[in-house]
Amino acid sequence: MTKKLIGLFFILFFGFSYADNFILFREINLLIHQKEYLKAFIFFSNYLLAVVAVIFLLLSKYTRFITLFVIFITIGIELGCRTLSGSGFGYLDASLILHQYSAAGEGVKTYGIQLVLPFLESFMFVVLIYFYTKKMHLKHYAFAGLVLSFITFTVSYLVLKSTKENVSYPVMFKEPSILLYAATNGLYVGKRKDVNISAKKPVFKHIIYIVDESIRGDKLGINGFDKNTTPFLDEVFKRKNFYNYGIASSGGICSCYSNSILLTGIQLNQLPDIKNLSRKNPIIFQYAKKAGFETSFFDMQNTRENPDNFLQPTDIKNYVDYGFFIVEDYKKVKRYQRDLIGLKKLKDYIDKNKNRFTFTYFVKQGCHFSYSDKYPKNREIFKPVLSDELFSQWDLNIRPQFLNSYYNCVNWSVDEFFKNLYKDFNNTDTLIIYTSDHAQNLMEYMNIKQTHCIEAPAPSVMANVPLFMISMNNKPIPFKKENVNKASHFNLFGSVLYFMGYDLKDINSLYGDTLFNDLSKERYFTSGDIFGRGPMYKNKFEIK
Repeated sequence: MTKKLIGLFFILFFGFSYADNFILFREINLLIHQKEYLKAFIFFSNYLLAVVAVIFLLLSKYTRFITLFVIFITIGIELGCRTLSGSGFGYLDASLILHQYSAAGEGVKTYGIQLVLPFLESFMFVVLIYFYTKKMHLKHYAFAGLVLSFITFTVSYLVLKSTKENVSYPVMFKEPSILLYAATNGLYVGKRKDVNISAKKPVFKHIIYIVDESIRGDKLGINGFDKNTTPFLDEVFKRKNFYNYGIASSGGICSCYSNSILLTGIQLNQLPDIKNLSRKNPIIFQYAKKAGFETSFFDMQNTRENPDNFLQPTDIKNYVDYGFFIVEDYKKVKRYQRDLIGLKKLKDYIDKNKNRFTFTYFVKQGCHFSYSDKYPKNREIFKPVLSDELFSQWDLNIRPQFLNSYYNCVNWSVDEFFKNLYKDFNNTDTLIIYTSDHAQNLMEYMNIKQTHCIEAPAPSVMANVPLFMISMNNKPIPFKKENVNKASHFNLFGSVLYFMGYDLKDINSLYGDTLFNDLSKERYFTSGDIFGRGPMYKNKFEIK
């Protein structure tokens, strides 16, 4: 019995270490190198205690099967996350599960095939444990196992809370502690500060701020791409009312983080936003209302009750005069129809308010994975395309089809959208500001099996977004050609305030450089959690 217990201990120790990519040994080695011997001893002892706790739970008939099930799920999730992003289950994954159900669900649907092998490995490990322990029993040890598990879980949670780093523990304790941390480590909820600067006359009567989804700046013809993805915009680009800033860098590589940056004006030097300034400072709608604008929020992805983008629950109620959430009002429309329906509703809204100043923040459906349901079948210009079944595979052999599907999506989501927008708003006193929340890894980095939104240092292709403005009535705007291919999401909040009529000096003092200042060519974007609840990385942005 003793030998079998020792064998079980090493099986579990190896299995948990393998699932965590043997990070335990690197962390112990780092602590020893730093001469933190006591910390290394306590950390290692607690890890061993966790393994002992699992043994007790496995050898009791009351807790065996539930323990096997938890091991199967948690190791499968850990290996699955590592397969997709190169890093294990972390705060960002927990946040998606808790707060962005639709995105998490679509991710599982899209990458499902890639999760089969990780869960198969986990299943085989659980089967091995089951047969190894089938005839092993320890009476009255279930309670001891539960007590030790509670101690290990508590220590794991407290270490995570104090360090904000995913420290290596057996995954069946680490993952629940990360979920608890994500659920309980809430952000500031309360009254926002008032706007403390004044605006003069707005530059345009109507400002429409469009934030697309997952559009790569270097995949548009107006930015030199050799595929004919945007023939309509290519023609518009030649007109004097079109101001193209080329390829910009996004603020983050997840929709919610980039939109939070765009909506609140939080700056790179204020990140991670541990003080929750983006939840306390005035939001863009407050500035618009103070400048005399009617405000509207058009969202093609989320609901009114769950608008996401780290908006406070009261932001829509307090600062938005009109909201359109297509998921609520048009539940049965296809995804590729959402943006054009939203555009029609926007036209109706502005027609009703044509004698007022209006500011609109428009979140598009765009080209979120998978791409095939984001454009109609009769718009398959680039062929062959990738079938729905194959999209979840990350394989260079199918990259040509993968790219064709994306190009078709860009053609529909960007070019067709703006063709319709021009029909609706041409020759009106309207300014269009357009960018995307983030871009896509289009299999340039095969070791990262995700298109975006990873909790690790990220490649620039994930932040490569378009940025342009259109003056629909040919009213000139200040445009610095020197800033082409130098702009960032961090320059946009202040730029929008300028068009609302705020003074540039006031804007610069609060929000740094705008598009109308001399911009540095050096740009950075973030990956990870911008609130500092988990790892956050500042990545240098480069255009290849």
